[in-house]
Amino acid sequence: MNEHWIEVVVVGIRQETERVKTFTLTSKEWTLPTWSAGAHIQVRLPSGTVRQYSLMRSRTPNSYDIAVLHEASGRGGSKEMHALTEGARLFISKPANHFSLVEDGASHVLIAGGIGITPIISMARELHQQGRDWRLIYCSRTREQAALVEEVEQLGDGNTTFIFDNGDPSQGLDIQLLFNSLETDAHVYVCGPRGLIDAVSATGKARGWAQANLHWEVFAPSSQNDDRVGATNNLFQVELRRSGLFLEVPPSDSVLDVVRRAGIQVESACQKGYCGTCLTAVLEGVPDHRDDDLLSDDERASNRIMTICCSRSCTPKLVLDL
Repeated sequence: MNEHWIEVVVVGIRQETERVKTFTLTSKEWTLPTWSAGAHIQVRLPSGTVRQYSLMRSRTPNSYDIAVLHEASGRGGSKEMHALTEGARLFISKPANHFSLVEDGASHVLIAGGIGITPIISMARELHQQGRDWRLIYCSRTREQAALVEEVEQLGDGNTTFIFDNGDPSQGLDIQLLFNSLETDAHVYVCGPRGLIDAVSATGKARGWAQANLHWEVFAPSSQNDDRVGATNNLFQVELRRSGLFLEVPPSDSVLDVVRRAGIQVESACQKGYCGTCLTAVLEGVPDHRDDDLLSDDERASNRIMTICCSRSCTPKLVLDL
């Protein structure tokens, strides 16, 4: 175990559906860190590929469970995961949570689309155990393609709704109707295909909901943020306060690129501003935030944190806590 990576062993593999497997990971040498509902870990595969997966309650002590959807058109991480066998060794990060439950929320509405059930089911369990007001809506094409259905059903019929649209969008979740039934002080959490997340977010915002009451977890970039590709990239300077380094960031490179070339190790995963792995404290200057809806409006306005994999600078110089 080092500062970031923990070596684990795959001790169990379950075939949940035709395309979803659950992997149980444990450490023979270390006690795995505790985590809260909504948390995820990074997994470094034998090829060196790093992917993020939400944590679920494990059936065995000192272990983590993650569910992985095999995506034939993906970047290869899920294919490599599905090829693993018991006994395989991996490296994982400590759990991180950008999708946690609001402790003082009056009511909680959980929306899962497909494999997005993985963080949502942990949240539902926690709310159920605490006796809080919650409901879960689980959307999938068919029951056969929906992972963890039996575990969701164990949470109780009164709180859970399944929507199987059989590939017909007109039979899917009516988001407008859902919001009609909600009080504006409810907290809505959504995880699943990016289209579902964008639709829930857009509906809530159009109805004047506070951003603090809309929560989502994404592991893929937003189609709505494609305009970042054409954004102007200017030359600027960064000072790494703790390291005592002064660096220039040219238009062609990210802050992360420049920092790493200077020998400073910063963990990252998505390189697109949606996972939060590279979040870095800003001591001076004004960031040009280009993250993918990771930061809240308040966090952006504070100018105190940024994703250095994609965000840049509005001022000639940034001072970072590195």
